Amino acid sequence: VTLLARAAREHRRVEEIYGRLLSRYALGKTALPGNLSLGIQKYFERNFFSILFMSIFISLKIPRERRLLYGVILHCARAIVTCTDNILDNERKGTVHLAPGTGNNVLDNTMLMLMSYGVMSGAVKAVADDESTSDSIERALLDGMSSVAAAEGLASRGSQMLKPDEVIKQIHQKIGGELLGLALLAPIKNEPGLEQQLAFASKGVMNIGVALQMMDDVTDIEDDMVAHRVNLL
Repeated sequence: VTLLARAAREHRRVEEIYGRLLSRYALGKTALPGNLSLGIQKYFERNFFSILFMSIFISLKIPRERRLLYGVILHCARAIVTCTDNILDNERKGTVHLAPGTGNNVLDNTMLMLMSYGVMSGAVKAVADDESTSDSIERALLDGMSSVAAAEGLASRGSQMLKPDEVIKQIHQKIGGELLGLALLAPIKNEPGLEQQLAFASKGVMNIGVALQMMDDVTDIEDDMVAHRVNLL
């Protein structure tokens, strides 16, 4: 409990840094961070996985300055994924919004996505030891997002019947495990003394992500059948 409380405090700091970096862009100055005004319980509920990852960084004794940057990278990746979902589903979810914005949901989310990528790229360069490492981290993050996106596309094709082990390997391990695993890509490539510990953490994260997707399939079985989405059951 003490560890998670500490991680929650550090995640609030991560969001403050993200907001400050976002405000360097003209449109980013209008951003409204909805998370920072939440009370402790609601903040923890809405940011559970981000806080969990911060607790992993703390447990591994990664220096505070670097783990805050890893947190910023994670927060940017989260914003990019959320903006993409918002465009596909015509929604306005997420931890930050543009106000007043352009008045167009697609444009607002596209601009926020682009600015978040700019912040993420800057954080990667700030935390990496050299240009080669920063390039490797950025490629890994984009490749990871592409892999998750491809799996989402496959999941929507429910007319293509997959065997349960194929569902887990081709969909759950990607939109569940690999999506959560985005948070560990930067430290895996940038913390040479922590390979074994990060490998353990990565395996645990993958298992959690797959388990969550299995739970989603149980709760979403009716909706998935109607929408012709792939479902483990």
